[in-house]
Amino acid sequence: MRSFSVFKETKNRELAPDLLKRMESIVRTIIVNEKFRSDFYLHDLKVMQASDGGVFAWYVYSCGTHLIPLNNVEEVLAFQREWISSMDNVRDKFWNHRLYVCNIATGDLRAVMHFEDGNLVERLKSVV
Repeated sequence: MRSFSVFKETKNRELAPDLLKRMESIVRTIIVNEKFRSDFYLHDLKVMQASDGGVFAWYVYSCGTHLIPLNNVEEVLAFQREWISSMDNVRDKFWNHRLYVCNIATGDLRAVMHFEDGNLVERLKSVV
């Protein structure tokens, strides 16, 4: 009789050390209160390591982070509608160096600058 396991162990992707250092530096700079950094360490890193080299939108603010798979258009649009559209101060003086596009496969991290009202999906894809 053959036995097989129903549970498969997923292999975590090793993140590029330079990418990890850059992201940690951003987290430490923007998220002053250490307890809010757990979004990054407990959620974002786990999701990125489990991805198959995906591309993500990554928003960092004083109370945590928000990681969104760029291929999930509905989630990106919900983020635009529920977060960005309601935060005038983000668009005005705090926008720069808060939203990034992160490519796990290449280790690339690029800031999204000068976002205006409109289609965030297209803006993020243009940064890739």
